[in-house]
Amino acid sequence: MSLRACCVYLPAVCSAITCVASYWLTLQVARRGSEGAGLYAAAFVAVVPSYLSRSCAGAYDNECVAIPALVATCALYLKALNTPGGSTLWATLSAIVYGYMVLAWGGHVFVVNLIAVHCLAMLLCGRFTGRLYVTCSTFYVCAGLLAVQTPFVRGKIMGGSSEYIIALCAFALVQVRAVVPILHSTLRRSGVQPSRMLVAGGVL
Repeated sequence: MSLRACCVYLPAVCSAITCVASYWLTLQVARRGSEGAGLYAAAFVAVVPSYLSRSCAGAYDNECVAIPALVATCALYLKALNTPGGSTLWATLSAIVYGYMVLAWGGHVFVVNLIAVHCLAMLLCGRFTGRLYVTCSTFYVCAGLLAVQTPFVRGKIMGGSSEYIIALCAFALVQVRAVVPILHSTLRRSGVQPSRMLVAGGVL
């Protein structure tokens, strides 16, 4: 197949992948008995004009190959989060798809920040769990390692660009939230009275 033919047919193939990913994403959000909602979501994605303009045959652009990865990253992340105990496998797959999106589209920043906002919201609502810790930690470590392989992204991450501050803060807060209760418990068992700061950190 020639490069021209590949560019003509690739958007249509990617749009079909986006419909499947949208169906699976809806299943992860609505959980049980949501097959009908998933089909509706896939149907809406298939006919929405703004996406049709970027996914019809012959309309090759970096967005047409990145949007399926965007939806699939979110779906795989939620699958990892919905798995009891958290799933390192699904979180790693989500990071791999995100790494592909970094290569394809500069809009990958929106996805990593969206996941970061979700983590922060869970922390603020007091819904921190082991599943969130495993999923968030695995995703950010693997996604970061893959993202820095792209030269123009590596410079932004290493340089502390404001685009990635929310993601870095979310990852750091998740680690602190996981460590503080363990440290508090260790100090109590060793007979050392924890400071008020540690007690307050364990409540957060």
